[in-house]
Amino acid sequence: MTFEAFLQGLSDENERNAVRARWEPCADKLDENGAQRQFVFNFDAEPRLPEAAWQSIKQAIMDGSLDAPSLQRALTLACRAHTLAGDPLPPPKPSPLGRAVTEERFVEILRDQYAFSTDDQKEQFMLDLLRPNATPASNRAQLRNKFLAPENRVMWAAFDGKHPGNDPFAQMSNDARSIRAQLGLDQDERGDLLLFEYALPDGITARFPTIADAYAGDTWLWFFRPARRGEPYGKTLPWPGCPNAPCPELVHESIKGNTLTNRIRTARER
Repeated sequence: MTFEAFLQGLSDENERNAVRARWEPCADKLDENGAQRQFVFNFDAEPRLPEAAWQSIKQAIMDGSLDAPSLQRALTLACRAHTLAGDPLPPPKPSPLGRAVTEERFVEILRDQYAFSTDDQKEQFMLDLLRPNATPASNRAQLRNKFLAPENRVMWAAFDGKHPGNDPFAQMSNDARSIRAQLGLDQDERGDLLLFEYALPDGITARFPTIADAYAGDTWLWFFRPARRGEPYGKTLPWPGCPNAPCPELVHESIKGNTLTNRIRTARER
């Protein structure tokens, strides 16, 4: 259900009016410079969140401070409790999938899993992982017990909806900024991107992304829009002015590197 449908379902009219009255200044605070207008729109466009998720979001709106950082933190915590709540994608399961993440961020993910403890160990680990003669098998072996995204968090993936089985990045320019633009990643982010190509293992469900997934991270995905009912999958929201079409996207649980189907590649920051 959408946020408005949730509000309409509240039996107490006074409560309904109170939430609306509180939400308007909250939305203004989060949209102070106009850059996040999509976020406000998404609350009424999101059709897949269950009532329990909206209840948590409503409570965050009513109980949180009206300053933007505190409000954003309260909404993040509310969303984090309801990630991966979107509908499963209809079969067949897309494969392969693609994930793009900065090398710096991936190093942090590995460090949190105790892949290395010193800078020298980190340098050697990454040199081995990204060496020119690395193979899918060597990458899988090195990362077989390492999550490709933070454990117990949402993992986002792109794929080729028109040509199943194709490299998810084949139709993208091989530079970091162009890929960020097409996938709708953080505009303020800089640095080379690591490109992971992988298959979902049995038991892991591919799902439609929801606003809870988009706003559950430490950095919000401002360039996101919920898929409408009847669509076969989610679609990225590229940056304004991006000449490339949106890509199909989905979310799932974090998985390990033994799922890689291709060697890790690097898209350089130009």
